[in-house]
Amino acid sequence: MSQLDDTLNSILARVATEVAQAVREDIAAEVVRVVSGLSEAGGARKGGLAGASLARTSVKGARPTTPVRRPCPFPGCKRQSTGPRFSWFCALHRDLPKEERDKIRAARRA
Repeated sequence: MSQLDDTLNSILARVATEVAQAVREDIAAEVVRVVSGLSEAGGARKGGLAGASLARTSVKGARPTTPVRRPCPFPGCKRQSTGPRFSWFCALHRDLPKEERDKIRAARRA
């Protein structure tokens, strides 16, 4: 190897070390920011951070998201829906035929 190769290798090694250190510091600062945001938002519980709370937390706001609560779209029904898996119908109405569910949803949108 020539002297130029040795010089370039030493420069690249120094740059790589500095970049790695900057990334480590940035990640550490971000972790501190997110964890402090969780504790301010009530994300910390007995025994440490709650796994479910962490899994449903956005980094920007560091607030746990709340589940969507929708009423059953069946006319006159006030029960809570079972979620998108059953087209937002409650446990009583989720077994309706697909055609009937589609008609009810279309009428509700109109």
